[in-house]
Amino acid sequence: MTVIGNGEERQLVITTGTQVYEGYIMTKDTGNTLKTALATAEDAAMVGIALKKTVDGNGNARVTRAGETVAIALLGCGKVVQVASIAGQTYTTGLAVYASSSDGSGVDGQCADSDDKSGSGATKIGHYVGAGEASVSAGTLIDVMLDVANKG
Repeated sequence: MTVIGNGEERQLVITTGTQVYEGYIMTKDTGNTLKTALATAEDAAMVGIALKKTVDGNGNARVTRAGETVAIALLGCGKVVQVASIAGQTYTTGLAVYASSSDGSGVDGQCADSDDKSGSGATKIGHYVGAGEASVSAGTLIDVMLDVANKG
């Protein structure tokens, strides 16, 4: 994954048994720990975007082991990263991008455009900075500048 812009990449301990996918929104785990897990609610304590997926020796997705870390770009860091989108979204340059808890098929940790964010608790994660307009399917990685980390 290529990261463009300023800001720092962080290595955080991930909850054991979690599958991590590149571009998915991560959130603070329960308790007072530095663990992260896939975002499962739009008003969860969002932390950042996973920069790589966890894979086994054959390149297949796998669950994490105890104490394993994952590289993330922190929300508000100013980096441009690729974020996984829910289905049926149309992004235009400069459009606000929000966390979405599910794409309708039970997949958590993806984003939505400002027209399709749901609930007043939706967390704005940044702005779309891709070239022109993009209509996407579920899981498509879009270019987002992580320039905000606030509600509404």
